[in-house]
Amino acid sequence: MFRIAALDTLRHTADLAPHPIPDRPPGMSPAARTAPQRALAVRLFVAGGAVVALLAALAGYATGRIPLPPDFGLGLVVLVGAGALARRYGIPLPGNGFTSYILGVVVYAVLWRGWAFAAAVAPLAMMLGDVFLRRVSVRAALGNAAHLTTGTALTGLIYARLGGVFGAGALTAANVGPVAAALLLLPIVVNGTFYLELSLAQAFAWLDARLTARWEAVVFVTSAALALGWLVLTTANIALGPEIVIAVALLAVTVGSLRVIRLGVRADELDLVQRLSHAIAAEIDIERSFVHIQELTRELVPWEHMGLARYTPSTHQMELVADTSTPVGVTGRFQYDADAGLTGEAVRARRPLVAHGLRRERRARRCSCRCITPAGWSACGVYGIPTRRCTVPPMVISWRCSPRSSR
Repeated sequence: MFRIAALDTLRHTADLAPHPIPDRPPGMSPAARTAPQRALAVRLFVAGGAVVALLAALAGYATGRIPLPPDFGLGLVVLVGAGALARRYGIPLPGNGFTSYILGVVVYAVLWRGWAFAAAVAPLAMMLGDVFLRRVSVRAALGNAAHLTTGTALTGLIYARLGGVFGAGALTAANVGPVAAALLLLPIVVNGTFYLELSLAQAFAWLDARLTARWEAVVFVTSAALALGWLVLTTANIALGPEIVIAVALLAVTVGSLRVIRLGVRADELDLVQRLSHAIAAEIDIERSFVHIQELTRELVPWEHMGLARYTPSTHQMELVADTSTPVGVTGRFQYDADAGLTGEAVRARRPLVAHGLRRERRARRCSCRCITPAGWSACGVYGIPTRRCTVPPMVISWRCSPRSSR
């Protein structure tokens, strides 16, 4: 009786990877290295728009063309801090997605002080949250900040063009049209440019577009509703006591909504796990179902390479059953010592293993794992599903994870 083992790792030994992975410059992901020119054009366009918006906002404040409110400094600090916390407690989505309440923060900024103020809040909040709280690379954080700043500035300008009112008058009946237009446009521009860049760069690790779009919409609607609630509270003339009570209630709703959304996303993840288990269990010949396994797995985690190996106790060897690096038409059995690399550690430990501290260009990121046996299917890893116990030799799935799109 032993626990089934699985790997969540890079191709950890030369034996398990008979076709070596081409070297690439340190710090560059395959998507960034092979991005088509159209994706680069979108990236440069968005970055240019963010720079122009930020410079225009600063120039407007410096020349007095845009009035500088007396509470500018305090409002900037509070909203930048709120946006950074929103990024810190964002919600990873199945596949390669990440969503947060930061769009709600910029909604508040636009309706409270206009596009220029929001354009100043957006990049600072994104950079502070991603770099210092989420530990995202500066390059990725700059890309995220560019998408957010460009979309925020464009939305704010259109809102102003439509005659939108700022401050306390933003939520009056006469201002419903401009507010609705802004709320509709903001997620389309920000998320649209981001996913357009991913699409053109052929970097889609999330294949379940409906699931991603659904949760992006849920999170935005919730954050926008909370932003409107905070705007009502901060612009209304309410006595201090009731104001504190309402603020505490809004904080509780904010935290509670994040918790509920996390549980909903986890339920979708477990549903994908169940679909994967059925796909594996329905096919006796694992090699024939390997393509389907790859498709379903990519909806859960972004991966670049996947392999299946069977452990043979009698010879204490691993036999490569299927491998995405094997060229088409190449056949034959490939075996190697079961004690080699992390495969041996997984067999001895009888639990999932994660590779860390490898060379920079081959460093792994944490992702979930799955394992298969002739007697059934077992899930393990970050989803916390209990693994089955059996008396048959395991088959081990290992994959090299793609870096998450830092959204």
